[in-house]
Amino acid sequence: MPLAAAAAIAGAVALHDTSPLPAVALGSGLVLDALQALAIFYAFLLFFVPLVRAARGELPIELSFRGARWEADQSGTVKRLEDRLSLLSDDVETLAESIRQMRATGGPSPSPAP
Repeated sequence: MPLAAAAAIAGAVALHDTSPLPAVALGSGLVLDALQALAIFYAFLLFFVPLVRAARGELPIELSFRGARWEADQSGTVKRLEDRLSLLSDDVETLAESIRQMRATGGPSPSPAP
């Protein structure tokens, strides 16, 4: 990140031109340099971050001018769901065993509906 910021500042200084300044510079060469550095830094991040993450095998699901959108990490969610499924499976097995015992002993008959 510091290298990207330094490159952006160096690029902005290299782009400095003394011809009439655009209105967005508000009449100041420093403001123009700062805006150019910010644009270069943002462009660098917009292209560099997806390339680095792609090298690690993570591809973005969306690229836009706002940046890249990545798939959320689902590993914790999957683990929690597997734990809940295991608990529910245990509960179902317990209920099934209770039903088998009630049938074997001729357990309580169902009450008539009112």
